[in-house]
Amino acid sequence: MYKKQMTLQRIVCYALLIAAALVFVYSLGLMTDLYDSGLNYFAEDYYRYQEDPANLMVLGSEVYYDMQGFNRSLTLVGIALILLAVAQFMFQNHNRRKYYIANYITVGASTIGAVTASVWALSNIFKYKAQYLKLTLRL
Repeated sequence: MYKKQMTLQRIVCYALLIAAALVFVYSLGLMTDLYDSGLNYFAEDYYRYQEDPANLMVLGSEVYYDMQGFNRSLTLVGIALILLAVAQFMFQNHNRRKYYIANYITVGASTIGAVTASVWALSNIFKYKAQYLKLTLRL
């Protein structure tokens, strides 16, 4: 039982670190396709959006501006998740069976952080995805 438990603990700690790194990388690449697909329209619309959102050349392109804040927050959440995962390794959750109070605290913080970040990020991603799919070009 001891070897199976230690192997499982090690796998979970590494999986947590990999998942946190993927959130961070995803946040860096989230706006790339949107930015590249309509750079000219979005660049022209930036000043129009500041003056009056009704004058946008691409209807619905305000999603690009609205997503900027979410994207910054997602990057910070990714960094926080990486730090929580590294805390697992700092307190040696991956290679000792004896549990100390710090082990319980780091496991609880990682669990709460991961669940909260998942719910928050997915709800926003689906909301912005629906807005993005509604984009139409005004001719």
